Amino acid sequence: MKIRFYGARGSHPTAVPIDRIEKIQKNIWDLARKSSAKTWSQFQKEIKTKPHSFASTYSCHTTCIEILSEGSPMPIYVDMGTGLSAAAGDLASGLNNDKFKADSGEAAFFITHTHWDHIIGLPTLYRLYKPGNEFHFYGAHKGLKKRIAGLFNKNYFPVEFDLLEDRLHFHELRKDEQIPFGKLKISTASQPHPGTSFAYRFEYNHKIFVIATDTDLSNTMASSFPKGKNIYSGATMVAVDSHFTHEDYLQRKTHGHPSIERVVDFAASEEINNIMLTHHNPAYDDEFLDALLESAYTYLRSKYGERHPLRFQLPIEGNQFNL
Repeated sequence: MKIRFYGARGSHPTAVPIDRIEKIQKNIWDLARKSSAKTWSQFQKEIKTKPHSFASTYSCHTTCIEILSEGSPMPIYVDMGTGLSAAAGDLASGLNNDKFKADSGEAAFFITHTHWDHIIGLPTLYRLYKPGNEFHFYGAHKGLKKRIAGLFNKNYFPVEFDLLEDRLHFHELRKDEQIPFGKLKISTASQPHPGTSFAYRFEYNHKIFVIATDTDLSNTMASSFPKGKNIYSGATMVAVDSHFTHEDYLQRKTHGHPSIERVVDFAASEEINNIMLTHHNPAYDDEFLDALLESAYTYLRSKYGERHPLRFQLPIEGNQFNL
């Protein structure tokens, strides 16, 4: 499976401020003045020794994750945040495969929940308006079709739903259901979040990817939680909500997002060693996110030991991971 992150922000997309761009420029200028590098590739190696925020930025778009697999009959997208627009503009994306170029493409959307930041990118998908393309929507919320149709209301968007309806196909999943999807096995499970969100587990060829966004992870703290036998167990990689610091979590406990410490405890308890920290708080800039990443490691080492194998990453827009 190929996992590509096209959006990892939560709540709303962010822009990179001009002063942030100028700071990056100055960082590179200062490093270049001191550098002994003779080629661009040599200089790139020096840049990579610095925190990511030194010379670049993290995701600006809201949640959209692409899954490409030879076991799947079509490209898969988890959620349709503004990152879907980034996917549409990427020539490497499944939305630009040969079938879509010939206006005979198919894609599947697995929807964690229908809060605005996770669906608002759909109306901007230009492939949607090309007759011949087909799109499948999967979700465990009741009235899925009605929820998506609401995006295409003339009060909010110029194209109305009935102009697209014949090429959109809706599949309502049952809670805790597992379905075959080509040669993939896909499972879903409910998570605590206002309105309820759903985690998805994608399995193919002994590799497992789980997306667990928009959850406060309180379900994983319960005494009845089946350790090692739940939707997250045994995953090769889990992309998990990491929206809050501990201090911010204490002020916003009802928002349905976890603290970074709860993420660490969850991953350590389930023995998941590859964690992607996603759904970044839009109030956290790139430097803060680097500090958040370091705080995860600090907490891990202090509670679970220096040699614990758990590793965290922050997805960068357009990053691809091969499982």
